[in-house]
Amino acid sequence: MTISALQYIQTLFRRFHESEGGMMSIANAVCVLLATLLITASLNNMQIANRTVERQNAADAAALSGTVWMARGMNSVTATNHLMGEMLSLVILHEAIGGKKQENKISADSGTNHSKLAEDPGRLKRQDNELQLAYLAALAASQTGLIKAPDEDIFKRVYQRDGESQILAEATLLDSKMNLKKWLTRAYQGLVVAAALKAIPYTRPAGEALEQAMHLLEQKINQEYRTLQALHGIADELLATKIMLRDEMLPLAKKRTTDLLHLIPLLARQTAQTIGEKNGVMADLFPEPGQLQLPLQIDPLSINHQLPNNPNLEVPEPNPNGCDCPSETTAPTWDQVSKMTQLARASFPWVNYHRQPVLDALAATCQLADAKEFYFHWSNGYSKMIVQEQQEPKGDDPNSHLGLYVLKGYEGPDKGYELWNLPEHSDIADNYFTFIGMAWQEAPTVVGSPIFQQLHPDGMFSWSMTMLYNGNEQQRAQHRIDPTCKRIVPIRQANVGMDTLNWFPGSRQTENGCEYRPEGSAEGSAEGENRPFELLGIGIPSEYPRIQVNWQVKLVPTTAHRLNQLRASQLDGPFSAIASKIVDNVPSTMTTH
Repeated sequence: MTISALQYIQTLFRRFHESEGGMMSIANAVCVLLATLLITASLNNMQIANRTVERQNAADAAALSGTVWMARGMNSVTATNHLMGEMLSLVILHEAIGGKKQENKISADSGTNHSKLAEDPGRLKRQDNELQLAYLAALAASQTGLIKAPDEDIFKRVYQRDGESQILAEATLLDSKMNLKKWLTRAYQGLVVAAALKAIPYTRPAGEALEQAMHLLEQKINQEYRTLQALHGIADELLATKIMLRDEMLPLAKKRTTDLLHLIPLLARQTAQTIGEKNGVMADLFPEPGQLQLPLQIDPLSINHQLPNNPNLEVPEPNPNGCDCPSETTAPTWDQVSKMTQLARASFPWVNYHRQPVLDALAATCQLADAKEFYFHWSNGYSKMIVQEQQEPKGDDPNSHLGLYVLKGYEGPDKGYELWNLPEHSDIADNYFTFIGMAWQEAPTVVGSPIFQQLHPDGMFSWSMTMLYNGNEQQRAQHRIDPTCKRIVPIRQANVGMDTLNWFPGSRQTENGCEYRPEGSAEGSAEGENRPFELLGIGIPSEYPRIQVNWQVKLVPTTAHRLNQLRASQLDGPFSAIASKIVDNVPSTMTTH
């Protein structure tokens, strides 16, 4: 290179350093580059933020809407349980009138009777023989002209026998008619005595008075017997209704509850998925398919017919204020255990309520027959018999018997003492009553790649947890049930809302020990007590069973236990890859999404 050329280059460099022309262009270029980077980052962040809000809203909506179906399912099962209890109570009340023999039109002379007075048909035959002999004696005495002859129509009506007894019933009808047969036998015997007294001048007034009394007694017996005949006729008219309730409606209701166990989780999942589609994301519910289910099981007492062999169920000492068992203790047989099944708890409050008008009518019209006492006895007795009969399984099919659904984890007989009720077992409560709504969407396209990298190659994931709960009070009974005692303590059913029998909340059980009536309340009143009675057969006031179905749903912070399950679960599709990346210890700020 020549000297002149080198000098020329040096001159150019000197002019470049000395000149200020073009300086702003360089600064502008740097600013534009930075602005572009900032705008690109803002666009990427805006996409992430918008999608996060949309995705989280979708997760919240999927969780809430899906779990609302679970709450509806629980409310439906609870309402159906009450419906089944009331329908069964009508079956019980009908059968307590005349038993199976009235239904099948079988004479009381055949086989053994459900009867307090004529369990052995031979007693009925002997009583009819005594009645016939007394009638013939009174008829013979009337032929002397000393007394008026007994009414033949009344005799035939009460005698009710043509070789075989024409009483086609047992239970209340048979026992009440047996009583009237005894009374009519005494009336005829009294007429014979009256004839003898009238034959003696000095005792003639007494004989006349006795005769009048016996004829009045005869008429009263006739009235009561006709009333019982009318009751028998009404029972016959209602027989088709009873059979329909027992053989068609109750099995259909049980099948409905079983179907709900399969249908509701499907509806919940479909609802969550549909909400995801409407929001442009993929949504679902956790637990995964096959594990998502209503927290229900068949009442274990109805299946096993005995108490669980669990040392934790030992009954503590009763209330020292006077709850000691008043009768000899007994082994907890099926006869005793059946009174504590969910079906008995659902049905007997309605038996107690619906039978009261019948008891009042019988008390007003059938005093000699003691029909009220017999109907009270047999409505209690048939409550146990029919509850046991309807809970006899006929195979593994849950619809083969009327054992009702209860909450998972219930072992019986005490409610409110399940493990999930205890704080140290909250993980069990999580498994039964919490659900996670999930939402996934593809990661947005990154603007400015490769300067800005895609940090979400598996897509973006949000979650939200809901809790299924009952809004009624949850207060377990202060006293445990003693199944070895004829008297079950406490008298009131437990005041727990987390149950498939949502009786109206409120009970003063803990304030009044074992008393079924609060101190200072009026006779027959149970003011302040909203819970129905636990024990069958005691002299309890007739109360209307109040119900408050109240299963609800709410969003709650996601628990670490549930998140660990979510991470370890076998989810479908894109959920699987991203859920496995959830960190072990999720920060508290992330527990809802």
